[in-house]
Amino acid sequence: VYKVMVNVGRHEWFVFRRYAEFDKLYNTLRKQFPSLNLKIPAKRIFGDNFDPEFIKQRRTGLHEFIQRLVSHPQLSNQPDVRAFLQMDKSQNFSDASEDEDDKNSSTSRNINLGSSGNPHAKPTDFDFLKVLLAKRKLDGKYYAIKVLQKRVILNRRENEIKAHYFFSEINWDDLEQRKVPPPFTPNVNSPYDITNFDPEFTDETVTNSVCYTEDSIVNASVMEADDAFLGFSYAPPSDDSFL
Repeated sequence: VYKVMVNVGRHEWFVFRRYAEFDKLYNTLRKQFPSLNLKIPAKRIFGDNFDPEFIKQRRTGLHEFIQRLVSHPQLSNQPDVRAFLQMDKSQNFSDASEDEDDKNSSTSRNINLGSSGNPHAKPTDFDFLKVLLAKRKLDGKYYAIKVLQKRVILNRRENEIKAHYFFSEINWDDLEQRKVPPPFTPNVNSPYDITNFDPEFTDETVTNSVCYTEDSIVNASVMEADDAFLGFSYAPPSDDSFL
């Protein structure tokens, strides 16, 4: 039994798969995509299937097979591959960055508003704004201080920068109105003219990752199943999934 870790965007889950399931998927894809020359480790007729070196080599081969599938745009969207990795169930999985306890309890816990407030108030009754909890040093009292909008903070910082003596020669009004002539005006022949770019960048090979959105990037890896039941070959049915 092998544990296949799957990552799609920020979602992560794993499924257990037997070698026979890898072999079935391989034979299905080999018939549909004969030109791709897909490979998986061959079946072992003789010898010890529990030999550690054999298990390691087989796992490495299956890992390379899965990597080939998820890195190929056409194969990664093939229905049998999606079913094998249970990718269509991923929309029901939780975001790995969320705290499950906080998420489940945030809408059910009551909020203590004090003796004068509604004792049955819940988080869903409110729009939570940005405030800072501040403690006054003099008497130790706590205050909720409203956080200024980001635009206001940025304006303050911009004004501080503009007032710096280093920029004293700049007329900011003219600059913002684009009245200051640029020191260099590149000439281009078309929207696709890249002569003004350094060849170090334009000669770089375009990676496949720019062709996909963050949520469409699929990663998968094959590893050994946990050692809790070492020696047993049981795996859950293909309809089961584990977070």
